[in-house]
Amino acid sequence: MAELSYLEIVGIIWLSLFVLKLLLSVLRGLWTTCLAHRLGFGIKWKPGDHVWAVITGATDGIGLQYAKQLAQKGYNLVIISRSEDKLMATQKSLLNDYKNCKQVKTIAVDFNRTDIYDKITRELSGVEVVDVLVNNVGTLSRCADYFLDIGSQMNETYFKVNMFSYIRLIEIVLPKMVQQNRGIVINVSSQTALAPVPLMTTYAATKAFITFLSEGLSVEYESKGVTIQTVMPSMTKTK
Repeated sequence: MAELSYLEIVGIIWLSLFVLKLLLSVLRGLWTTCLAHRLGFGIKWKPGDHVWAVITGATDGIGLQYAKQLAQKGYNLVIISRSEDKLMATQKSLLNDYKNCKQVKTIAVDFNRTDIYDKITRELSGVEVVDVLVNNVGTLSRCADYFLDIGSQMNETYFKVNMFSYIRLIEIVLPKMVQQNRGIVINVSSQTALAPVPLMTTYAATKAFITFLSEGLSVEYESKGVTIQTVMPSMTKTK
């Protein structure tokens, strides 16, 4: 049997660790989506007349589906997105289709701006109990490209929308959750967070940031009654 070179040994170790990490991610996904709930370890949803869920990017795709599911469970909703018209249409649809949902508030803001968070804080100050936060808003360039060709403006947009918005919404909502010793934060990441993705480098890096942010906060606030999850979907048609 031929003796393995140093580089071959390093390569085998790296590949083994990557496969192990991927396997653990799959097992964690199965536990979260299937086994935990069946065995009684899943999230205990507790909607009520004065209990609210806050959802960003709530008028399309994954965010809209979260809004529908939470409305069906009986949560009051605060839906946050950029288009006032789409927010109004979504609000009307949710109230018409889900009678368990008594109230739907809307906040129209552009997450590509950093001066919006005082407005969000004011709007949420009148909400009695924030039980769920779904950080879903995100942006992606229309085409894959080299890092230097994406341009500083798009990279700045990635930072503001895909990263900074998650931090600020958690900062706004988390104190109430800690005070009431209960809360659920769901941060929508992506499968691109699992490994570097050339030609989508910045986007994938922002999703890796979300994943690590969630994992760290989960450890910090588990003892305070707050559950923090990461959702890592693959390619999704959102329009």
